[in-house]
Amino acid sequence: NPNEINFLEWGLIPEWSKNSTIQKFTLNARVESLALKASFNKVLNKRCLIVADGFYEWQWRNKSGSLKQKYLIHLPNHDLFAFAGLYSYWKNPKNQLNHLTYTIVTTEANRLMAEIHNTKKRMPIILKPEDEADWLRAKNVNEFRYPYCTNLQAQALNKDELLLF
Repeated sequence: NPNEINFLEWGLIPEWSKNSTIQKFTLNARVESLALKASFNKVLNKRCLIVADGFYEWQWRNKSGSLKQKYLIHLPNHDLFAFAGLYSYWKNPKNQLNHLTYTIVTTEANRLMAEIHNTKKRMPIILKPEDEADWLRAKNVNEFRYPYCTNLQAQALNKDELLLF
């Protein structure tokens, strides 16, 4: 129901999965390959909005990734926004417990995010407010491949620092 707020587990577990080990590989889903990946092609119409006021990314400072800089990415004034997401219901065959899981859909990075997420040059799809209803109505995923190019801001943080609002 698009009018409900729910808590989901990050890392999509497809209905067909025999265990949850796939979850660590399905935190994100590339928009350009959603229809090709078995983990995601059956849930293309199970759309959700992941509400946030920011997210963390690491910038590699050397080729090995042993030196990293942590950034908090957010809108001015830490306004809320929504990531494009997909969800799945999964029943654990061992204990019959139901799990509601999700993945964040990603696209090519905009200029700011390409500088920060400099190894894969990706970013989550941050939906424009006027596009949120269309995402939920399961419009063609290719209509949402654009990198979000508005006024995202990046704030450098200490390695162990978390900012909560």
